[in-house]
Amino acid sequence: MTNNYSEERSDDELDGAYGSYDSDYDDDSYDDSYDYDDYDDDDYDYDDDSTSRSGSRGDSDEDMPSYAIAVHRDDSGEWDLTELSGEAEEDFDAFEKELRKLRTEGPLFGILNRGCDYFVIARPGPNGMKMFVSDIDAATEEDLVIEALEEQGIDLDADDEWDDWAVGDYDILEDLGLTESILSVIVDDEDSWADEQIMEIAENLGFDDELSELV
Repeated sequence: MTNNYSEERSDDELDGAYGSYDSDYDDDSYDDSYDYDDYDDDDYDYDDDSTSRSGSRGDSDEDMPSYAIAVHRDDSGEWDLTELSGEAEEDFDAFEKELRKLRTEGPLFGILNRGCDYFVIARPGPNGMKMFVSDIDAATEEDLVIEALEEQGIDLDADDEWDDWAVGDYDILEDLGLTESILSVIVDDEDSWADEQIMEIAENLGFDDELSELV
């Protein structure tokens, strides 16, 4: 295709095509006094962890709570929540043992919130402990639940690329009213933190008031 544009256009032609054109522009008016040597890249924070959930909650313990609780529903449908020990927050074996020691009539499960990064639901039963972890990437950054996950038959090869955030028994609370699809939607929300997701679960099952009072 032939280029029909002329190589030179007058100031009047440029005014008509692009608006007012100032032919008196003076290159010397450009301020080049900025000293780029003063630029300090350390003044800017970059987050290279592309796998972490978005947002910021601050650094204080108050903003990032951890807790371990037992949740029980009696035969009348009333919910009873019990806070477990500090050891149960830091040791998954202790968390399991404290759950198993509770003698209750009706469904029982435990929730372990790890600094709002991820949570674990564990439910003892006659065939062993069922388990659900909300964020496998966050969970594998520490040793707390690694052994328990491996006992569940979950492959924790560091080279794996996870298709979902969560792993484990999605149907762990289905008989209580929390379906797999609802639990999946809750944990797939990248903008919510573990404590917020736990509260959504509590709202779905009906023990949100008891949870708010306890934690």
